[in-house]
Amino acid sequence: MSSHDVILINPPYSTMGNPYISVPVLHSYLEKENINVLSMDLDAALYKELAKPEIVRRGIDHTKKRFVELNCRENLNFAEAVEYRMFSTLLFQLSCHGKELNNFVDGDYSHDDFKKVCFNKLLITASSALSFPEMIVTVPQFAVNPLFESFSVSEIFDSLSDSNLILDIIYQNIDSIMEAHDSPVWGISVTFHDQIIKAFQCAAHIKKKNPRAFIIMGGPSIAHYFRNLPDNRLFSIVDAFAYFEGELTLKSLVGVLKNNGSLQDVPGIAFNEGNKIFHTMPPEKIHINNSAAPDYNVIDLDSFIKSRANMTVPIRLTKGCSWGKCTFCSSFESYYEQIDPEIALGQLLKVYHDTGIRNFMFSDEASPLTVLDYLSKKIIELGISISWTFHTRLTKKLTKERCRLYKQAGCSQIYIGIESTSDRILKKMGKGITFGQIKDFFDEMEPILPIGAYMMIGFPGEREDEAENGFRYLSQLVEKKKLASFVYSQFTVKTGSAIWDNPEAFGISELSKRKDLDLDHNIYCFKTEGMPLEKIYRLFSLYSGKTKIEQIFSKISRIDFQEIHETLNFSMKDTTDFVVSDTSFFYQSMRKWFSNPETIPRTGQISW
Repeated sequence: MSSHDVILINPPYSTMGNPYISVPVLHSYLEKENINVLSMDLDAALYKELAKPEIVRRGIDHTKKRFVELNCRENLNFAEAVEYRMFSTLLFQLSCHGKELNNFVDGDYSHDDFKKVCFNKLLITASSALSFPEMIVTVPQFAVNPLFESFSVSEIFDSLSDSNLILDIIYQNIDSIMEAHDSPVWGISVTFHDQIIKAFQCAAHIKKKNPRAFIIMGGPSIAHYFRNLPDNRLFSIVDAFAYFEGELTLKSLVGVLKNNGSLQDVPGIAFNEGNKIFHTMPPEKIHINNSAAPDYNVIDLDSFIKSRANMTVPIRLTKGCSWGKCTFCSSFESYYEQIDPEIALGQLLKVYHDTGIRNFMFSDEASPLTVLDYLSKKIIELGISISWTFHTRLTKKLTKERCRLYKQAGCSQIYIGIESTSDRILKKMGKGITFGQIKDFFDEMEPILPIGAYMMIGFPGEREDEAENGFRYLSQLVEKKKLASFVYSQFTVKTGSAIWDNPEAFGISELSKRKDLDLDHNIYCFKTEGMPLEKIYRLFSLYSGKTKIEQIFSKISRIDFQEIHETLNFSMKDTTDFVVSDTSFFYQSMRKWFSNPETIPRTGQISW
């Protein structure tokens, strides 16, 4: 058994098929400080196992069997209707790939073979169907785990007694690590809120296997949602929560534990001692120029379901946000640092030469154009063939000449946060732009590079006509080929935002946490003079394309897949309406929503 100072874990579910930057950066920094680190990506390990031929075949067989069982029922309860909708849609999608899929699934393919087929994500969904209602799905989106709320201490504990194939795989991977490796410190990085339940399940299993292990949990989701702990119960699973950048915190923790020191000397953590929760001072900031470059080789890149040639990895050019004034954003008033261009080039080239990865995403709130200028010129000069994307604010500095330079250097898409086309709403958002500036930008812009826009619906006080005007304007830009695409998000009051701190200033008359959640959480339910939540959700579904997707799948009336040749006895339209008509799942316990006692009857003759 090999010994390490720290074992770093990326739990499911983060970025399907692509490595995330957090663990590679932490590992790289700690290694330079002569700390022995082992890093494991349990997300990739889960998908690799679900991709195995025997599990894929079991998943498809289960889906077919369960579909036939449900299709014979006279009525479906709410949970069964969700399952029927999911499984019918999945079988229809699988059937669209015909003999190619059947021949592939019937063979004993390798993991490298799996990476090459266009329908591999569908096969992952089929495998995960064995764990329903926990399913890994892409279209139509439901949830990876609808039974347990991430922002409830009691539900986190409830999740620890859950049992399904997905959990079995995760626990088996942890057991394999613990059989071969030992460490006094286990660090679990939680970037996305979908990882929260899985992170605690992982932590509890590690504690069960090794009660002496010191488990520290950090990352953006911990920093956002776990600062205000209601009590000390979670410390029976996790020994400390880290709320800031983890490099100095982990370095200090390793030293303190080696020397039997006090946790009070570890910066940036919360810990429990004598039934009292203590919070230590934040660590010193590490300037971005002194931050470690991500070392993606510290995780098994070949275990991902994407090949190195197809995966995309993040590179950071900044810390914080250069604007920092958007009132809806948790980066409100964040400090800002920009990397020196030469250092950025060195990091990019290191990943390029060491890993064989050729696709990059500059994962900044707004990438600095001067740094991109430098990188582009150097990429062209060195003759490197890569593809990259970036985010930026809407600015006149993004000129045609710059776009031509970026395209020549391999840029494939630009993403711009617009959010609204109403001057009234833009001002309340603190975006620092007007509709006139938006219009001028796109009037002058040529389709040199594809531009994707981010939009928001449901900002406090937004009227339906303002939302409709924005959707119409962006649709026209797409028609004119000024804009490649746009996506909508539904507004929520985010922890740490200016609106969270002072909702009354933004016209919110009632804003309260959900009674069933005792941790900080983003809030959907509030009262303003603008559109009601039900209208917001309907427009969000329409504008984001969800309505169109639902309409497409709601017209499925028959399944012809392998030996299954059955007409649906429940209209997918009626089933979809039954499942998605209630918007209360945004502010009501998912478990309560999922156990809705209502039923839907067989449709009879289905015709279109």
